[in-house]
Amino acid sequence: MMYCEFIDISEYGENYITFTEYHDYIEPIYMDADLSKQDFVALLKETIHQMVEPVVQRAIHNIPLPDKLAIAFSDEEPVELLDRIAKIDFEARKLVYQYLKLMLTI
Repeated sequence: MMYCEFIDISEYGENYITFTEYHDYIEPIYMDADLSKQDFVALLKETIHQMVEPVVQRAIHNIPLPDKLAIAFSDEEPVELLDRIAKIDFEARKLVYQYLKLMLTI
């Protein structure tokens, strides 16, 4: 499956899953899986929903209230905080890729 097909089927934006991430992590798993494009993407999305979203929600929940208020009422984007959450999200997705790699090769 090509990257553009993955983006179309998954409806993930190119800013969320980059070409490099797709090429380095997702494509090798897909190539080894015996699943259709649609089934593979559905499995990936469900796994991300189950494993990544709770981690990111917890990270957001744990942001101190003063920082949340600063985010809500400031004109400036909290770049450092957003970068930290993006890093947590990416690390959680890497765990999803490891999980699927193991699950689909057994």
